[in-house]
Amino acid sequence: MDFAHLQEAAGRAGFGLNWAALIRLAGRSPEPVLDWVAAAGQYTTSDTAHRLLTAAAASLRDRIAATGPDHLYQYADHLAVVCDQLTDADQARDDAMNELSTACHHLASLDPAVLSPDPDGPAADPSPAWPTAPVTGPVRAIPGRCQPVPPRPRRRPRRPPPPR
Repeated sequence: MDFAHLQEAAGRAGFGLNWAALIRLAGRSPEPVLDWVAAAGQYTTSDTAHRLLTAAAASLRDRIAATGPDHLYQYADHLAVVCDQLTDADQARDDAMNELSTACHHLASLDPAVLSPDPDGPAADPSPAWPTAPVTGPVRAIPGRCQPVPPRPRRRPRRPPPPR
């Protein structure tokens, strides 16, 4: 896993990452940073497994569509196994995202300059330290989330500089 994967994992959790602040925090308290990196790695691993199983299921589905009825049972059994594994991988990915979100909130509570809520990212549950702005436009719901999410802005709003 490289820095791009960490950046992507933080973005998927709904946070923008400040590398300089992360490196400073790692010097002061490395354990929470290591926990966050481990959670990001776990999410990346489970997301990769989910993508691979999705591709395998699509491949088997296509093979079943091209198979004659005499050999259909062979691939149908394989597809059933892959679908069961895909369900497990989906649950593992959701659990890993919950752990990553928790680690992100913990890291942001230690140093708010390290991770900031990303307005262009998938809306993570806001931390109580960050007040939410009132929603002024149409709202779209994300499946599996309890709170509605406002539509994405057309341009990225300017962020205030981090406190010193």
